[in-house]
Amino acid sequence: MFSSEDAFCSSNPFTTFTVLILFIFIPLLSLGIYRIFFHPLANIPGPILAKVTSLWHIYQTFQGKDCSLVQELHRKYGKVVRIGPNIVDIADGAALGPIYVEKGGFMKTSDYHNFYVDGFPTIFSTSDPAYRATRAKAVAPLFSVGAIRRESHLISACVERFVKRLQQSRTDSKSRPVDLQEPARLLGFDVVNAYLFRHEYPDKVDGASGKTIIPWLNAFVDAGQVFYFSQWWFGFWLSKVERWRPQKDLEARSAESVHDMTMNLPVVVSDDSGKGDSYQGRLHQQGIPRDQIAAECKDVWFAGVHSFGALLATTLWHLAKDTAIHDRLRNELLEHKHTDIDIQQLPYLSAVVKEGLRMAPVNARLPRVVPKSGWHFDGFDFPPGTVVGIASPQLFSNPNVFPDPTNFRPERWENPSKEMQRDLVPFSVGIRQCIAKNLATAELHMAVKRVVESNVLSGAQPVEDKVETYEWFNMAVKGNRIDLYWLHWHSCISFAFIMESIQTFQVSVPQELLDQLDQKLSLASLPKELEDSDWEYGAPVADIKRLLEYWQEDYDWQLHEARINELPQYMTQISVNGFDNLDIHFVHQTSPVESAIPLLFVHGWPGSFLEVAKILPLLADTNEGTEPAFHIVAPSLPNFGFSQGVTKKGFSLPQYAEVCHNLMLKLGYTQYVTQGGDWGAWITRTLGLLHPTSCRASHINMVGSRESPHPRTPSEASSLTPSERAGLDRSAWFQTQGSGYSAIQSTKPQTLGYLLNDSPIGLLAWIYEKLHDWTDAYPWTDDEILTWTCIYAFSTAGPAASIRIYKETRRVDEGVWLMEKTRGYVPHVKLGLAYYPRDLYVHPIAWARGMGEIVFEKVHERGGHFAAWEWPESVAGDLKEMFGRGGGAEGVVRWRDGVDAGGDRRDRIDAGGDRRDRMDREGDARDRMDREGDARDRMDGEGDQEMS
Repeated sequence: MFSSEDAFCSSNPFTTFTVLILFIFIPLLSLGIYRIFFHPLANIPGPILAKVTSLWHIYQTFQGKDCSLVQELHRKYGKVVRIGPNIVDIADGAALGPIYVEKGGFMKTSDYHNFYVDGFPTIFSTSDPAYRATRAKAVAPLFSVGAIRRESHLISACVERFVKRLQQSRTDSKSRPVDLQEPARLLGFDVVNAYLFRHEYPDKVDGASGKTIIPWLNAFVDAGQVFYFSQWWFGFWLSKVERWRPQKDLEARSAESVHDMTMNLPVVVSDDSGKGDSYQGRLHQQGIPRDQIAAECKDVWFAGVHSFGALLATTLWHLAKDTAIHDRLRNELLEHKHTDIDIQQLPYLSAVVKEGLRMAPVNARLPRVVPKSGWHFDGFDFPPGTVVGIASPQLFSNPNVFPDPTNFRPERWENPSKEMQRDLVPFSVGIRQCIAKNLATAELHMAVKRVVESNVLSGAQPVEDKVETYEWFNMAVKGNRIDLYWLHWHSCISFAFIMESIQTFQVSVPQELLDQLDQKLSLASLPKELEDSDWEYGAPVADIKRLLEYWQEDYDWQLHEARINELPQYMTQISVNGFDNLDIHFVHQTSPVESAIPLLFVHGWPGSFLEVAKILPLLADTNEGTEPAFHIVAPSLPNFGFSQGVTKKGFSLPQYAEVCHNLMLKLGYTQYVTQGGDWGAWITRTLGLLHPTSCRASHINMVGSRESPHPRTPSEASSLTPSERAGLDRSAWFQTQGSGYSAIQSTKPQTLGYLLNDSPIGLLAWIYEKLHDWTDAYPWTDDEILTWTCIYAFSTAGPAASIRIYKETRRVDEGVWLMEKTRGYVPHVKLGLAYYPRDLYVHPIAWARGMGEIVFEKVHERGGHFAAWEWPESVAGDLKEMFGRGGGAEGVVRWRDGVDAGGDRRDRIDAGGDRRDRMDREGDARDRMDREGDARDRMDGEGDQEMS
């Protein structure tokens, strides 16, 4: 029988729920109290949350802020800090010996199992000393100093190809950024193949095979973001979440190629001819199975390509940044050109390499497990099983050991302290240190020497002020690029070259198309409509009839064509990875202010480049130095306006962003800001994701933030302002009443395309409905409506092409993934948000707070979807406030504040302005090029004699 208490509990779900919550909460609370106050590590200082749960540290690593955040903790708490319930970080080089060296060092943690390759432990990832010893002993002779010196000619040949690639990149750059990391990685790939694998690929000159492995390599590096996940969660992440990566298909093909390449490496062993051993051959002699050998070879490619590439690219970047260091090193090399001294004994070269190793983004923390005997350090007792580790970046940035640690100062190594020598451990230390340390060190010395001797860095400048990284287990450079661009003599020829490849453009619709349009309009037949339907069912017949009659009788396209041609328009060819080169039409208005800010304006559908016309005069000048001025670039997107159409599937957000980015680079704008609404907002957000070193800030006027649930209670609703409640109503209207067009265009655009392509009245009605519904009572004139429609009717690719963007970006692959990413947090790009009451999405301001580093917000009292056309003063005002003096994005573009007329002009290419002035400048540039070319020839001849 049930008691009355039982009956009460069974009839009171609230009580049951309370008991359940207490059943969960009390054990968790008890565990938290234990970890904070009674755990063996309770006396070690650290954040409370870190003491309670390891999720704190996992999250910081996932965000790429591990080292910098823990470094702040060390400043607060001291050199021993608890960063997890059972994890301690130590910022003291005195702990290197006990943890990593003495008696073989502590054992690796199980986290390393996440880096098994194809399910196999490798020399790097195994925590079994015996397993590692068998393999390491087999290949160790290949990494001895003597073996590397005997076969140094193999490495030298690879270095020469690297220098030639760098020289070719400089020649081909045309003032665009050159990524140092790619050729540095290709050098690492070449050396691993030539020296370790004894197998070079036929395409070694252009590096095609090396480029094939790069996507796989990037994916491998990015897995370090979840290094500290448990093995189950790590596997879940790779199998479920990583499949939404934007480059997943490319990475999958790359992984297949890497697998085939490693499985097919020939087994090379010593023979009577004296041919050297190969890495895979020595493993084969130990009886290791072929698939495990392939896994080991993949691991070697990872270390020899990614890690080495980052080391070398960072060192060269610093040499380009500080010409005094470069010139001093060059002088040392010239002084010893006739000596037989070992290059690793050249004092300043060795100092430069060591400083490069200190500054390079390679590994973060290397965790180890305290053995059964326990450990005592710095007054603290560490029980068996405690995870301890030292993050090399924290050692390298310790000002007590390395004064002025954030600056590249090779001279510090001319008289290094014992602590400096102890703490420089880029390859770890002890018997488990990187087995390829000697090879990497030799490569670095040889590559840096040849680059400086060749003087290829002359005139180079870094694009960024610093190399920013994600502080994962394997640190990764943000954007996967370390960029330079070349100035001086090269800039003299680049202007003339770019002017040849960029042509002025005038819209000129053939009379044949105008006659065809007149014929179609004369045959137009309008449908009947229901009584009193007005706009409820779409564009009213009366409106379309009026526009048809005006189009036939009074509208003068050629008049509006002439007005359009008053805009400074150009045409150029832009390359897109995986697609044919595209002819891109764009407006480019340059400001008379030399330090004007480069602004990329991106339209959407059913807009066009024409939307920029009204803000051009508002942003050209500084208003006597009180407001920033802008150089404005407004392209017609591919498939839109007078740009070329795309003929292959798969042209999605990354490709539209690539076109815009490459156009800005071609114009000489290595850094720029953006403005966009509609698809322009999505594309510019994608630019921030893919090119954060160039796209420095974005202002968007369609804020597509992730949606939160609508307020469900009166108290939740009361927290919203009246304008926010009205905005939610507007958003709900769009979803239920205004988005049907999107459903059609994102599923069957080709079917709708027949209507848009063949019927000018169908095209007019389809566009006019949006112009009416999406604006805030804007007084559209018939001329405006028809001009917007004609730009689609006369577009190069045809009006049907423009709507394919809806289908391509909603394909279940990278399009969906990227659109979702652009709704979320986009790091490193400052963000400005403009809210207009009659836009399509008008969410509460708080919903967008997680989209990035928001430096500007404004809720406008009126306006709709086409803000730059409806109310251009509001968009121009936003931009001036956001980028002006005291604005949240002031000075975000290097050397350009938009106000100082005396600013640097180094990355400016004036594709607008007076044609005669431009021709005069080209002539001057050619004259300078001829004079400086003669001087260079003389200098090169002298240099060849010096270095021969």
